[in-house]
Amino acid sequence: MVRTRFVCVSDTHGYSTADAGFRLPKGDVLIHAGDITNRGSAEELDRSLKWISAADFEVKIVIAGNHDILLDPNYPENNGLPSTDRPRELPTMYFEGDMSSQFVYLNHEAKEICLAKPNGPKSVFKVFGSPYSPLLEGWGFGYRPDQANSLWDDIPGDTDVLITHTPPEDHLDIRKGKSVGCEALRRRLGEVRPRLAVCGHVHESRGYHRVHWANESNEERDTVVGSLPGQQSRKQSTIDLCRGSRLDNDGWQRNETCIVNAAILATSWPHKGGKKFNSPIVVDLDLPQS
Repeated sequence: MVRTRFVCVSDTHGYSTADAGFRLPKGDVLIHAGDITNRGSAEELDRSLKWISAADFEVKIVIAGNHDILLDPNYPENNGLPSTDRPRELPTMYFEGDMSSQFVYLNHEAKEICLAKPNGPKSVFKVFGSPYSPLLEGWGFGYRPDQANSLWDDIPGDTDVLITHTPPEDHLDIRKGKSVGCEALRRRLGEVRPRLAVCGHVHESRGYHRVHWANESNEERDTVVGSLPGQQSRKQSTIDLCRGSRLDNDGWQRNETCIVNAAILATSWPHKGGKKFNSPIVVDLDLPQS
């Protein structure tokens, strides 16, 4: 097993590191958990993917979010619009050109990642990334409650790292005093038990939970609410998951999932008092070597 460093962000809403004043710590893998843009424009997408592509990480993994309507082919249908109002297709340069080799874009799909940089950890892990969140009128990648179970059943049972835009129910999902996360996703988490689950969407609930699962069921045994440096602190927000993990004959026991809400934009519209920004969250994880 080897220590691998993930740097997690979400909800940058068209801002770059220079615009928002946040710094990307050094790491092996960058994860962006959606809302790359604010209004889904091609200009915002272009600017955001350029700074992500230029970031100094061996692998950059990106999913979309509900604000990224340009990337959602079902946006008109789900919002009752005529097909002529379909957003412009994603410029092919991102998927077929040189820039496409600079990041891994996941649209409700899994991929095995093998790090191979000579001075890197040379670790391997399976990641599943999905842009979907409960349907919000006028926005992208939405699903109805009756679609939730079948949607999240697509998460493979051997997923090590899960990236979803929406948080699961009762975990880092409080907006205006109400839980707005997905119950079906929380159920599937208990079945799959990934080592790391990264989300965003609910700006005000940035942070992390360490969920310990019951051995005899898919229920939660207990949850430890993590503590991170405050917004004005210069200390790096780091979660070390390398200590105290246990092995069985098949590898790491799936008895704990660390759920991280990595929202960079700390406020929601109308941003009373002005927009505020969080720092990225760093997660150190022991993974098998390739």
